[in-house]
Amino acid sequence: MKKLSILVPTDFTNTGNKAFKDAADYLTYFEGSITPMYVFEPRHGISDIIEDDVAEMKQELHSRIQNKLLKIAGEYAGGAQINEPIVATGNIAMQIVGAAADFDLVFIATNSRTGLDRLMHSSVANKIISVCPKPVVVVTDESRLSPLTKVLILTDMSENSTGVFSYARQFVAQTGINADLVHFVHVGPLTTGSSGSIVERGRKELCQLKETYFEEVSDKVKEQVLITSVSGSEAITNLTYSRDYNFVFMATLGHSNIRNLMVGSTASTIIRMVDTAVFIVNPQEHA
Repeated sequence: MKKLSILVPTDFTNTGNKAFKDAADYLTYFEGSITPMYVFEPRHGISDIIEDDVAEMKQELHSRIQNKLLKIAGEYAGGAQINEPIVATGNIAMQIVGAAADFDLVFIATNSRTGLDRLMHSSVANKIISVCPKPVVVVTDESRLSPLTKVLILTDMSENSTGVFSYARQFVAQTGINADLVHFVHVGPLTTGSSGSIVERGRKELCQLKETYFEEVSDKVKEQVLITSVSGSEAITNLTYSRDYNFVFMATLGHSNIRNLMVGSTASTIIRMVDTAVFIVNPQEHA
């Protein structure tokens, strides 16, 4: 199996640095290496002064940051292989997305669910998952990738939602972990037809998806159609708190039209609300 290259941006907060540990935990199941990254987001006027008047200071700062990245990554990632760090200047999300093209996977962290910090950090994460050309794993202070217990694989039965299936299948095959393949059926006052018939139809479709995409690990994947009267994001969030998942595998469609905005909004809400690590693929960017 190919060795994975993982990009791990940090802002040097405890949360940001925890992404190194989670990436290292991931690499206990897959061989690979970690590349640390830090992005300067220059304030108006400051970058021009640095560029024109104190270029030498800028280079020294660049070297100090690289050394700090190596030190922190080594402390958090244990025995994982650490590559030469990347130090970039510009818009944080765009610099990370640009660098991601050369990697297999990106690990990013958001703060705890309470407080404004989580919302601010999630806004950067939202931009990244919307356009990133590679899968993104969003971790939190509370997410735990080891020991493995179970993972959640989400689908809305659309072709786009299957974009994450190959990654989920590979993870299940490599680790031997059990997985729940879940489709939510929304039932409310405007629902047409009986809930029983809707669920039965959903089960047949879900079984077909399982046979098509998870045949080689079918004994590890349990398909489930769950009824909910709340929004998809709320239903998913509630499920992650009632079951002990290490990962949520899901696809997001980005922001190219109204449907995509709706699906993208679900992903944005989930990474803001759940404690579980979320493995996200944007099928449009991976096409």
